Amino acid sequence: MALVMTQFEQCDDLCIHQGTFQTRGCEKRETSSHKIGCQARFKLVCKREKNALVITQANIVHSHSLVQQEACHYSDDRIPSVEERDEVAKLVQLGVPASKIQDHMSQTSGKAFKRVDIHNIASRVKQNQQSVEADTWAVLQKMTQADAGSHFSILIAENSTVDLIFFQTSNMRRFLQSYPSVIFMDGTYCINNLGYPVYVFMCVDGDLKGHVVAYAIVRDETKVTLAHLLEQFVSKNNVEVDTFVVDKDAAEIAAIKQVMPGVKILLCRFHVASTFKDATNKYCNRSEKTEAHSLLMKMLYSDSEETFFSCLQALPLNFKTYINKNWLTIKQSWAQHETKHLTTWGSFTNNVVERHNRMLKTISHHNKSLPALLKALIALNDSETRKQLHKLYELNLKVRPTFVKAPMHLASIVGDMAKVVTPAAVAMLKKQIEELAKVEDQIMLCETGFSIVDAHQQVKMYSLEDGNCNCLFHLNRGLPCWHMMAVRLKTGMSLFSLEEVPPRWLLKNLMNCLSTVIVNGDIGNWEVVQASKVVVESCVDSDVVVESCVDSDVAVESVVDSDVAVESCVDSDVAVESCVDTEVVVESVVDSDVAVESCVDTEVVVESVVDSDVAVESCVDSEVVVESVVDSEVVVESCVDSEVVVESGVDSEVVVESGVDSEVVVESGRQ
Repeated sequence: MALVMTQFEQCDDLCIHQGTFQTRGCEKRETSSHKIGCQARFKLVCKREKNALVITQANIVHSHSLVQQEACHYSDDRIPSVEERDEVAKLVQLGVPASKIQDHMSQTSGKAFKRVDIHNIASRVKQNQQSVEADTWAVLQKMTQADAGSHFSILIAENSTVDLIFFQTSNMRRFLQSYPSVIFMDGTYCINNLGYPVYVFMCVDGDLKGHVVAYAIVRDETKVTLAHLLEQFVSKNNVEVDTFVVDKDAAEIAAIKQVMPGVKILLCRFHVASTFKDATNKYCNRSEKTEAHSLLMKMLYSDSEETFFSCLQALPLNFKTYINKNWLTIKQSWAQHETKHLTTWGSFTNNVVERHNRMLKTISHHNKSLPALLKALIALNDSETRKQLHKLYELNLKVRPTFVKAPMHLASIVGDMAKVVTPAAVAMLKKQIEELAKVEDQIMLCETGFSIVDAHQQVKMYSLEDGNCNCLFHLNRGLPCWHMMAVRLKTGMSLFSLEEVPPRWLLKNLMNCLSTVIVNGDIGNWEVVQASKVVVESCVDSDVVVESCVDSDVAVESVVDSDVAVESCVDSDVAVESCVDTEVVVESVVDSDVAVESCVDTEVVVESVVDSDVAVESCVDSEVVVESVVDSEVVVESCVDSEVVVESGVDSEVVVESGVDSEVVVESGRQ
């Protein structure tokens, strides 16, 4: 833009450090100033008759240093662009610390951003945000729109405060339907700016891996609030829970008994042991601590009621009063001889929830808003779903060797087990077979079971009722123990029978659960799919992207270690099947049928096909490219170790068949 200056108009440019600083106000605030008395300046005057700018005064000598490293710190040079402001705002909303944002922006933009610049942009972002209630509602609504199987509930108190937010994604609900018998519940704190506790519900699958089945954010932890929470859990999920594993929280236990009276309660064994240790330090003197703690551990792991009460009687008198008042009335929830018949599948602690709570503290903090916390929880669930994709790949396409310290006739059974039960069940059964191998020669059958002679020449008796054992391993996990295998070994029966394995330990059930999660879950980037049918099945270690499909059928099946992308398909059928270690890309197909089938170690690219049929089939170690075909039929079939390129065919029919170790190029075919 041209600058129009009239006669006698002038421009006086001064150094930013010109002049001296003069205080204003009451001198209560010490502020810094650039005015340090620099005399550098130049003055321009517009001379119309000469049609020129005349320098009438110039002083280019500065009284301060002129270094590029210092010049970048001036406020005018630190002003962020619109794009830079948007990027900082995005990072702020994701919860990235200001120090890391400062480092990132300084490296990418070359500007010497100060921490206060980042805080200023963050404050403007917060000012532009909606209310906490509106943002929370928007986050949960977006979740339900992206995941049709998800749901949420918000409980509002009479004073218009939020008492409870309960939500589940489709993946959470699916794992709960598959493994509902034991639920682990615990709360964590200091991960939002309202101070609301966050409750986590988890289950353990057949491979002993924990999965979140519900999240809840509560205003307080009173019995009334927790009862409302459990009512939401029960009403939204039609499952039968056998056991709840919790800490020794009176409000939690009372709420569970009120809402789910038929459910058994198991106290976390780790927390019980920790509480016992703290209690002995508090109530026992130095000479009694060690003995009292040892007796409490024997009570905790007692196999019989006689052992339990004998240890109780041996406790110091003052400490016994504490146990009678606080623990004896609920011994059915923590003493092993009382809890060994509960359904636990071998999990006696809340460690799976504690590990997850530690992870929550890494993705959130006490200053994070409620909407930001919800976004973080949903993003964490998406990340866990991607892990499940890799888990399915390992179960389906990897073999884990098992080394058994047992004779061949026993060790071979482990290999048969690995085909039908989960890896965790295989590991447990492997230990049972190794125990059996140690005493195989000393087993002697009797009427009620069998006996063995140990290394100290002591005879040990093992009784079995109807072929079942009352040992802790069999009672807790439901798997055959080495005692049962010993009787079968001596009677000539099969050591392992699939009918005796509980369904939760079967490999096919675990894989069905994982594959169902992946088919219906939100894996990859799925956008703008309208009035269409999208089916993705059996994808292992792959990225699947389906974008902008309108009135179309898209089927991607049996893809292993590959990237599959289908983009911009209108009124078309796209099928990509049975691709191994391949990259398949189908782009910009209009009113056409595209089929890519049975490709191994190949790259197949089909681009810009209009009103045509394109079929690429049975390509091995080859590269096939079909580009820019209009009103034509292109068929490329049975290419081995070859490169086939079909480009720019207009109103033409091009057929390339059975090319072996060859290069076929068809270009610019016209009718």
